[in-house]
Amino acid sequence: MNHNQNFSNHEAQAAWNRGADAWNHFVESKADYYRIEVHAPALLAACEPVENLKVLDLGCGQGFFCRTLAKSGAIVVGVDIAEKQIEWASSVFRAGYYLAPMGTSTLSRLI
Repeated sequence: MNHNQNFSNHEAQAAWNRGADAWNHFVESKADYYRIEVHAPALLAACEPVENLKVLDLGCGQGFFCRTLAKSGAIVVGVDIAEKQIEWASSVFRAGYYLAPMGTSTLSRLI
């Protein structure tokens, strides 16, 4: 295994799309105890107060933290490179989710 290997946007997108169903099941089944009980509460506490704040979640995946922020009153847009993650996020929550177009100027086009 080459630990110094770089991945293209296309390779990263393909990998996340391939693993999306398993990842989404892991998170949504609450089997990801650390995310549910430690990481999300600590990250939310660090961001508070979020009510009425506009938040851009880059690399939102299946939208777990977007939903966490929105439940606390934030106005959230989630962006991810993997279509399957955005599809899942959009199916379980009605915040704004967008597929990040691949390329180096993605962030500048979103802002």
